[in-house]
Amino acid sequence: GVPRRGLEGSVAAEPPAQRRRLSDQPSAEGEGVVAARVPTAALANGVEIPMVGFGTASSRDGVRLPERMYSFLPAALDAGYRHIDSASMYGSERQVGAVLGRYFMDGRLTREDVFLTTKVAHPPTIDFVEAQTHYVYDPEISAFDGVLREFLQCLDRLGLGYVDLLLLHWPGLFDCPQRFPAGWKVPLPSREAARRKRAEMWAAMEHIYERKLARAIGVSNFTQEHLEHLLPVCKVKPMMNQVE
Repeated sequence: GVPRRGLEGSVAAEPPAQRRRLSDQPSAEGEGVVAARVPTAALANGVEIPMVGFGTASSRDGVRLPERMYSFLPAALDAGYRHIDSASMYGSERQVGAVLGRYFMDGRLTREDVFLTTKVAHPPTIDFVEAQTHYVYDPEISAFDGVLREFLQCLDRLGLGYVDLLLLHWPGLFDCPQRFPAGWKVPLPSREAARRKRAEMWAAMEHIYERKLARAIGVSNFTQEHLEHLLPVCKVKPMMNQVE
């Protein structure tokens, strides 16, 4: 589970009595595009996150199908979804950005109407062989620089100046060789080396947050042990732990 310590503002830790709902009043958006009334929760810094979101990962038989977002995402937006959950690993950020751009361009939505989450630092896998995330385990590659570089590529693909929530997708390499790309042989880093990598990656997340390129930052798929080792070195504590 997600520990409460240091994550008081996350969705998992927010007391139900403090959760709020969006206004029952119609939004001032374009005709035919009205936000659904979805519960929200305040993160530790006060940013409100809709508690129901639309995921943008799509695949069939192990093959990613990002082109589905050209039809799936408009249907979701027209149905009232405003929290869009994306990731570098999903391979669909360009399609998500193109759809949102059309809605922004014709006035059906504004940037402020949408809560956009994306994720970086997913290790290479059998369905993500093109990953440029070797920084998560390779001691010769700066994890700080790797996160910054990948995140700037996310912004470019999305066509946005900032995201609402940025997450570290995974805490490091999988201890599961069958998920690695075919023929890929990489020794798992020591526990201490993995901790150092997570600290480097989180320092980059804090830098992104301080530059206001992400309104909130957090982690994904971190265990209690991962968080207990990360929290003492944080300047800004994770505001979310999104778990599969």
